[in-house]
Amino acid sequence: MQWAAWAGVMGRVTPAIVVNGVIGYTQIRSASIGVSSPLDGITVVAEVTWHARRGTALSAGYDKGLEDSFFTGTMHWHYVFARWEQMLGSRLGVGLEGGTRFELYKGAVSYPDTVTKTEASISYHLADHVDVLVAGGFWNRATAGWDAPVRGEVTFSW
Repeated sequence: MQWAAWAGVMGRVTPAIVVNGVIGYTQIRSASIGVSSPLDGITVVAEVTWHARRGTALSAGYDKGLEDSFFTGTMHWHYVFARWEQMLGSRLGVGLEGGTRFELYKGAVSYPDTVTKTEASISYHLADHVDVLVAGGFWNRATAGWDAPVRGEVTFSW
């Protein structure tokens, strides 16, 4: 069982710069961490995006969060990233993202870990507020080596 509350602001500072800031609180109760001792903490998202020209966006950001981890109990992370997104025409978009996530596992087994992530994506605008995205990349986990995850999404937004 998990509940979370967030509040934030997203706004255009100049015609080319958009700032996004969200702060929240999350509480998780899980059988793997014990129902009597919930995991809770502050979550944060901070991102600055520069629209260099029409259809091009460069972003840098920070994400802090926590989650239940089956084998250890809990995991807290700090993720620092950079992203480039480019529209190729009116419907096709491409993107690249890279970042490092600093993780701290606590519980039956406690240890820090570092994940370096690179990801490329391609998206297609089916209609207003409907996108299809396919992404893939590489993750290098300091304790386990390389992995190559691939994901697909259909996004509806209003």
